[in-house]
Amino acid sequence: MSLISEKKVRFMAKKSSKKKSVSKKINKKLRYAGTSLLSLLLIAVVSFVLDVTGIADILPDLNDSNIENDVNTGNNSSTQGSNTDVKAPDSGKDTGTNNNSGSSTKPVITDNVEYNYEDLRVHFIDVDQADCIFIECGGEYMLIDGGNPETGDKVVNYLISNGVSTLKYYVGTHPHADHIGCVKKIFANFEVENAIKSKCPTKSQYEKAFLSGIENRNSHVITPGMDEYSKEMTLGNATFKCLTVDKEYDDVNAWSIVILLTYKENKFVFTGDAIKLTENDILATGVDIEADVLKVGHHGSYTSSGKKFVQAVNPAYAVIMCGENNDYGHPHAETVATLEDEDIIVYRTDKMGTIVCTSDGKNLHFTAEKVK
Repeated sequence: MSLISEKKVRFMAKKSSKKKSVSKKINKKLRYAGTSLLSLLLIAVVSFVLDVTGIADILPDLNDSNIENDVNTGNNSSTQGSNTDVKAPDSGKDTGTNNNSGSSTKPVITDNVEYNYEDLRVHFIDVDQADCIFIECGGEYMLIDGGNPETGDKVVNYLISNGVSTLKYYVGTHPHADHIGCVKKIFANFEVENAIKSKCPTKSQYEKAFLSGIENRNSHVITPGMDEYSKEMTLGNATFKCLTVDKEYDDVNAWSIVILLTYKENKFVFTGDAIKLTENDILATGVDIEADVLKVGHHGSYTSSGKKFVQAVNPAYAVIMCGENNDYGHPHAETVATLEDEDIIVYRTDKMGTIVCTSDGKNLHFTAEKVK
């Protein structure tokens, strides 16, 4: 089976059921066993019992290919949670354990993806320990965040190289430097038709630069939760809405704008640094947030990506945006474990650089700057 076919089968299987079968649970336990002789004997015994009882007829083959995958990705039980991370300064609460081993399900990378003008492309631009997501569809462009001030030139050059002169939307999810730190350069280099900003009352220097840019460009301001226009917006043939709850928070990250984008049969959820409290408030509204791709919240911090939220999104793929060997230990082992438990294929900018997901409205293809 080709890689693309394998991906399609895995994707269809993922979408067909939100509950794991007994076979997946058994398989998952076995592949963490390792490659020792004792482990192989254990696998043989379990396989024999399944064959004798007839259960094997309704379960997939239990072989050592999954163990092989874990060895290739460096993912085993002895490497998880072995490091202690540094407390994150932006929330003062980021004390999860580090996980640098990657996902147990190996990402599929496609070379030379054909891109039609009307199709959707989502660029997860590698801006180190920060967020920057560039979206294009039908000749219209949107930028979500943009990263720190020091990566501003990289982002500007990336957009220019992709033919951008005007952004239909610029979204500042919340006023932290690692999200809107480059806002001054964005407004200095591009026309911005619509500026979507958080309701967060915190006025950082970057928020002030955001407001100044809006004034200089005479951009239309959209504040989700306060503006009727924010209910549903268009980008080419794609539509999106901000899943904002009319509520106040103490944590700046909790104010993050969460976006659900739809292009034909494919859906994406972008979360900024939204924490579990925000996620739960969104779930409480009863909105359907099931999607194919999840941009993992807060760089993979344990403060985001609650199990109920991840299960509600039920993605086939997830993207973690974090810096290589970052000081905060992102992504945290807790988050990686949640994604693994749901059999989600994970892509990471710290390991793969800039990641681009292309959608023709039905099929998804991923390319990466570097493959590890």
